[in-house]
Amino acid sequence: MGRGEKPGPLATTGENAARKPLPCPRYLASRWRSKAHAARRAYERWAHYHYAWRDWLPAKWYRIARCETGVRWDWDSGSYVSAFGIYRDGYADDAHRIGQLSWDETKRRLGRLPTPREQFNAALSHYNAHGGFSGWGCRGA
Repeated sequence: MGRGEKPGPLATTGENAARKPLPCPRYLASRWRSKAHAARRAYERWAHYHYAWRDWLPAKWYRIARCETGVRWDWDSGSYVSAFGIYRDGYADDAHRIGQLSWDETKRRLGRLPTPREQFNAALSHYNAHGGFSGWGCRGA
């Protein structure tokens, strides 16, 4: 051992096992804890972006969702899906137009329904493709 070096726990397997000290368990615990905190913060940012719709959904769109489905983000009547009550095939076209998965693809591939943000983005795509609110029965809401 060199001058000033402290003996540490030694590895018990592999080549040169007697010379290779193991990492300190406290150091590893600290690293894992830091990574867990970072992952939690990243998830909270993602969840707020996608699910805190009261913070970012414009009032007009809220009124349309309230009129169409009662703001039910899990709305699936068979023919119409999303809180904005878009025809299922139209929702798929709108979602694909902006690079998202359709309602059914999201359920099948990701095992969840589209988030409120994803539904809003698909509704915006529908709005832009069809020249406004003409596609909604509650357009006057």
